[in-house]
Amino acid sequence: NFTLVKVLEEHHDESVVAAARFGVAALPFLPLVPRHLNALSIKSGVEIGLWCVFGYLCQALGLHQTDASKGAFICSLAMVVVPVAKALCGEAVKAQIWGAVALAISGTALLCGLGGDMGPNVGDFVCGGTALGFGLMFLRMDAYAKEEGFDAMGCTIWQVLTLAAAMCLWAIGSCGPQGAATELVSLFAEGPELWATLAWVGFVTTAGVLYVETWAMEKVDGAEAGVIFASEPVWATMFASAVLGESFGAKELSGAVLILSACLLTQLKLAPKDCSEKRGASQGVAA
Repeated sequence: NFTLVKVLEEHHDESVVAAARFGVAALPFLPLVPRHLNALSIKSGVEIGLWCVFGYLCQALGLHQTDASKGAFICSLAMVVVPVAKALCGEAVKAQIWGAVALAISGTALLCGLGGDMGPNVGDFVCGGTALGFGLMFLRMDAYAKEEGFDAMGCTIWQVLTLAAAMCLWAIGSCGPQGAATELVSLFAEGPELWATLAWVGFVTTAGVLYVETWAMEKVDGAEAGVIFASEPVWATMFASAVLGESFGAKELSGAVLILSACLLTQLKLAPKDCSEKRGASQGVAA
């Protein structure tokens, strides 16, 4: 996703690329709208969509000023937002999750070159807005998923429609109505290779991923989902290395290992010690 978006943005305005991407993503959902007009679907989808709008805007702007792989790892800091917000709201967060967050932050620091010769740049800080937007998106989706009558498909439909509308407005505001239309025509006129790229980015890595995320939030805690989300940059870095020639050396590999370890840690089932059995055993020995 990060790699292909960066490739598209090298030749076209980022607002027009975003409008095309989310416009394509909305197409398969349009016939389903009449079946999902209930209040909860609209409310949850629009709110979550607006948090995503903020995240995706920061992603599009940040990728203009930083590497695709680096931007992806910074965006993965969304995993920190959920447990911190839950803790501030008085909810209990397992020590296991905090340990996973620490591992993932360490991995992100390695990938961002913190402490090395190349420090953060403006694009890195802009990508930090993506982490905030996506983190709050996970937090709110986690809350909605627990409500009676929540519908993953309905929420996704209104989420994608909100994103598509917002990105079209951004393109019009950035380029003007005529300029945005001209840019879109130019974008789609590039031929089958670009159509395939837009189809992949729109249908699979946007529409498909957003639905799967929403469906999964009914079954996975928001804090766990945020840490699992941190694995996205590992794949982004590998694709960026293969397609864009961005570096992937020992430091990048170490960061990837730490982040994947964090994801695994969230899924480990730590069995609590059965105190009653121990008491029974000790009483038996005493007898």
